[in-house]
Amino acid sequence: MPDAVHEETAGYAATRLPLWQQAQGLPATAVAMQHWRKHRHRLPEFANAVQYVEAANTFLRRPPAGTLTKTRANGDRLYYDPARNLLGVASWQGLPRTLFRPYSGMGYWSGL
Repeated sequence: MPDAVHEETAGYAATRLPLWQQAQGLPATAVAMQHWRKHRHRLPEFANAVQYVEAANTFLRRPPAGTLTKTRANGDRLYYDPARNLLGVASWQGLPRTLFRPYSGMGYWSGL
């Protein structure tokens, strides 16, 4: 992972662990950065990966009123805010797995 990625998330990780769910043997910061890069074009309100990670943690720990929820068989929790078309997934441990805006909105949520 490039040093810039570590630098961008290092301050967050050092002060607010846990940051993100690890996956595929990658550290949490690498997984968070992958998700930021994948979804940032649909989340213009976040200027960088740190803001994205903070928003994901806030959304998943304190979802706004009206947020819909589902629980997967593995214990992961899914959250969808139809007012903002924002979908987040938290692991069974409560750590973010992703945060994004589905292209098909409620249709995407209904298909989960």
